[in-house]
Amino acid sequence: MNKETIYLVEQKKKYEEAWLCGEQSNSGTAYPFAKYIHSLCETGTMLDMGFGNGLVVSFLHEQGYDVKGVDITLNGLTRKFVNFRNEGIPEKITDEKLYVEAPLWNLPFEDNSFDFTFSCDVMEHIPAKMLNKTILEIERVTRHRTHHVIACFKSMDFHPSVFPIDWWKGKFSQIEKNIRIGIESRANFMKRINENG
Repeated sequence: MNKETIYLVEQKKKYEEAWLCGEQSNSGTAYPFAKYIHSLCETGTMLDMGFGNGLVVSFLHEQGYDVKGVDITLNGLTRKFVNFRNEGIPEKITDEKLYVEAPLWNLPFEDNSFDFTFSCDVMEHIPAKMLNKTILEIERVTRHRTHHVIACFKSMDFHPSVFPIDWWKGKFSQIEKNIRIGIESRANFMKRINENG
C-alpha cells in the first residue's frame, strides 16, 4: 500500500471506532444547519460533505431535495439522532442509497456533479496535509455554490485542523472556479441562528 492508502485506512479506522463506541453523535449544530440549508431554497443536486450519522441528509431528503451524503465511513449511520430539543428532527435515516463512503480528498463523483455542496463541523476534522486536496475536490464536484460551517476549536484528537475563520476564508479563496463560496465559524453560525430564532 502507498502512503496515502495507509493514511486513509488509519483515518477511516479512527472514525469507525469512534462511532461504534459511542464517542460520536450528531452535534447540536446539525439540525439547525439542516434547517438553514432548507431556508436557502436552493434547487438542483446537493452534497452533504461529512454526513456523520445522516441527520442533515435525512432531513433534506424528507423535504424533497435531491441530496446525497459522503463520509469517510458509513458507521455513523448506525447511531441514533440526538435531539437537542429540536422540533421536527427526523426519526431515522432515510434511504441508505443516499450515502457514499469516501474521503473528502478523493471524491467518487464526476466533475460538476452537484449544484450545491456543503458541510457543517467537518473541515476541522480533515488532516492539515489533506486540506489542499479536499478543497480542490470541493471545487471539482461543485457547479454553483459551496457553504461550510467550521468549528475553530480543539476537540480531543478529532480536530487536527484548527485555524481562525479568516484563515479558512483565505484557503477557500484559492478556488478559481466561478462559484459562490460561504465560509462561517460554528460560533458565528449558532449565534446568528439563535438571534434569528
